[in-house]
Amino acid sequence: MGIRCLYELDRKPISDLNLILGSDFKKVSDFLARRGIYREEGEAFYLEYVGIISFREIIIPVLPKFLKNKNLSYNKAVESLKLTIKTLKKYDSSSDEDIFNFETSNSSDSLNSKLTLIDFLFKDFIEYGLYENHIEKYNLNGDGEINWENTIEYEQAYCIKEVPFYLDLWTIDSVSNNGNYIRRLHQFILEYCVEYTSNLEIQKLLDLIEIPNINFSVNDEELGDTDFMLTMI
Repeated sequence: MGIRCLYELDRKPISDLNLILGSDFKKVSDFLARRGIYREEGEAFYLEYVGIISFREIIIPVLPKFLKNKNLSYNKAVESLKLTIKTLKKYDSSSDEDIFNFETSNSSDSLNSKLTLIDFLFKDFIEYGLYENHIEKYNLNGDGEINWENTIEYEQAYCIKEVPFYLDLWTIDSVSNNGNYIRRLHQFILEYCVEYTSNLEIQKLLDLIEIPNINFSVNDEELGDTDFMLTMI
């Protein structure tokens, strides 16, 4: 994966970007131009943007313009970009989309699409945990909320001073099926996402995504092939 650092509003020869993007130059530059990010002036271009632009295996971090004259080393530039991204995420709720969603094709396999989806899956897991399937059951004298409709219909009432009492009560109990297929599939997907993201050079470099510490050890052979997974979902 190639990583090239640029600076916000910094004029560079168009040929430099052409060299980075190769045959995809026009596709990417046209897309960024439509987003109001890429500008041309004669034989030069500049970017009105701070963050990350990625296409396939090419990563272009764009640093704030005030860092341009500080003669930062590559490592210092990367640390500055990390801080910039954290700031964008903290103060701009739309920044996650801006960081990842520079789509230049409709391919669902693009790096941007995967990072966006993985980021959502991790955040959802961190906030809500694993998928749970709650099944409501009616039980006699259970621990859940009393179901007065069933109790009145099916049980004998005993009146004491004209006040009805029931010796037996029907309840609604919620049972969590933690061993169901979808829950194990959720675990498998999260494990795949952790492995995939941890091996990305851009993740190692910039810590873009908060990766949860998980170890579910799901046997993917038990889940069936992709078509079966999609059917179950």
